[in-house]
Amino acid sequence: MRLKKLKITLCLALTAAAALGSAGERASAAGRNGIFTTRPTYSVPTYRVYLSPSCQTWNPYCDGSGSEELHMREVAFAMIPYLRQYGIGYALASAQTGSRENQRNTIVGRVRQAEENRCDLYLAIHSNARDDGPKTNGTTIFYPSDSAQSLRFANLLKENFIYPDKSAVSLDTNDALWEMYMPKMTHCLIETAYHDNPQDVAWIESNTDAIAKSLARCVALNEYIPVSVKMDKTAVSIKAGKTCELNSAVTLINGNVYDNRTSWSSCNSRVAVVQNGTVLGVSKGCTTIQARTGNGLTAQCLVTVT
Repeated sequence: MRLKKLKITLCLALTAAAALGSAGERASAAGRNGIFTTRPTYSVPTYRVYLSPSCQTWNPYCDGSGSEELHMREVAFAMIPYLRQYGIGYALASAQTGSRENQRNTIVGRVRQAEENRCDLYLAIHSNARDDGPKTNGTTIFYPSDSAQSLRFANLLKENFIYPDKSAVSLDTNDALWEMYMPKMTHCLIETAYHDNPQDVAWIESNTDAIAKSLARCVALNEYIPVSVKMDKTAVSIKAGKTCELNSAVTLINGNVYDNRTSWSSCNSRVAVVQNGTVLGVSKGCTTIQARTGNGLTAQCLVTVT
C-alpha cells in the first residue's frame, strides 16, 4: 500500500512538473482519430435560473414583520448557496425601489434581464393574501397554460414543496399575470403561503431556509442535475501508442445513473490524450485524466504511460 501511494505521489509530481507540449504536438496526438473509438461526444449543458422575488413592498405581513417583498427576497437569497451546491447558475432580481404604479415596468425589466443572462428557468416567488375575503392557507403554483415544460416544473413544485399540509398545495393557471405571459423560457410563480394568515406567516418566517432549500431542489429536479460522478478505474498503466477505455457513471438527482455524461480532459497532453473516454498514451510519464459533469463535479484516473 505504501509503495502504491509513493508511486501515485511520484506520478502526480511528475505531472505537475512536466511542461505542456506545443500546440502542434497536442494536435498531432489528438488527431489520430483512427485510434480512438467512435463513442459519441457528450455536450455538457449549462443551466441557469432567474429568481424573481415579489416586488410588492406595499403588501404587509399581518404580524407587522415586514412586506411580501422583504420576506420573499429573503427566501430567494437563501436559495443561492443551495443552487451553488448543485452547480446551477442564477440571476437574482434587484430589490424593488419604485412605486406600485411602476410594478409592470419592474417585471418587464426582470424578464429582459432573465433573457440577457440566458436563463433556462424563471421562478417568481410570492406570498398570497385573500384581502377582504375569508382567511385561508396553503400554496398555489401558477403556470402558463400553453407551456408543457412549465407544467412539468409546476408539478415538481407541487410534489416536492415543503408546505406542511400537502392537501393545501394546488396548481392553477392565470395567463393574465405579467409573470405568466412575459417570460419566454420555462416559468412558474409560486405563492408560498398566505401573508394575511398568522399561522402561514409564522411558518414562512420560521422556515425561510427550508423553503429556499426545497425550491432549489425543485430547480435541480427540473434539470436532472448530476449529484455524483465516478470513474470505473482510479489508476491505469498503458504503453505509448496504445489506448485504454475509461468510463464515468453520473448519478442524477432523481436517482437515475447514466454512463459517460461528462466532458473529458488530460492534465498533460504530452503524456496522454483523451477523447470521449478513450485514452491514448503519447510518451512515458504520468498524467491525470478527468471526467467532468456540466455542473462541475469531477472524477479522476491516474494514467501511467510506459
